[in-house]
Amino acid sequence: MIWEEYWDPFEYAERVKRRIDRMIRKILREEFFPEGFEMPKTDVLDEGEEIVVRVDLPGVKKEDIDLRVFPNRIEVRARSRRDVEVQRGNFYRRERSYVGYQRIIPLPVQVDPETAKARYQDGVLEVRIRKKEAGGRKVEIE
Repeated sequence: MIWEEYWDPFEYAERVKRRIDRMIRKILREEFFPEGFEMPKTDVLDEGEEIVVRVDLPGVKKEDIDLRVFPNRIEVRARSRRDVEVQRGNFYRRERSYVGYQRIIPLPVQVDPETAKARYQDGVLEVRIRKKEAGGRKVEIE
């Protein structure tokens, strides 16, 4: 018998694992990112007393951004609409496209949402939030 004719259970298990991984990614993508939505590129930086989050939102107008800050995460949603119209002589073409962005960004530490400041420039949203004071209340034991 030739070696290739033997069934390899490890290779079979690896193929099954890859198929399951693809199915899970597809389910999660459809669940959390409806059709037409993309996950924007994001940077999260710890700058001492502040957490800085930068989100790439190319082609989005400032008024089309929905930003929400929570003590442990940031949620960003945005939509961009583009219309292209070309007319030359008797040739006419019009196209419309919609792109949506959605991302929930977990933060590495607790922050104070009341201190959040956001700025949008050149397609990049920057959010600065002060960290919450670490510590607690001393409790006397009876």
